[in-house]
Amino acid sequence: MPANVCLCSRFGSLIEVHLVPGRKVGYMKYADKQCADEAMAVLHGRIVNGVKMKVMLADPPREESHKRPRTY
Repeated sequence: MPANVCLCSRFGSLIEVHLVPGRKVGYMKYADKQCADEAMAVLHGRIVNGVKMKVMLADPPREESHKRPRTY
């Protein structure tokens, strides 16, 4: 398990971690708002592996109207 996933999972019910390749950006999804709030409070402003963390709520996914609807 990568170190950044271990760092995030210590706050509880971690569902998903998505790291953007080539960038210092990632997204974490928790099953529980309390876990997410604790992760934001503890990690925001901390330096991890030489990078100052900026932790905040992500914007909801944008609806992309130019995509074809999924067929199942």
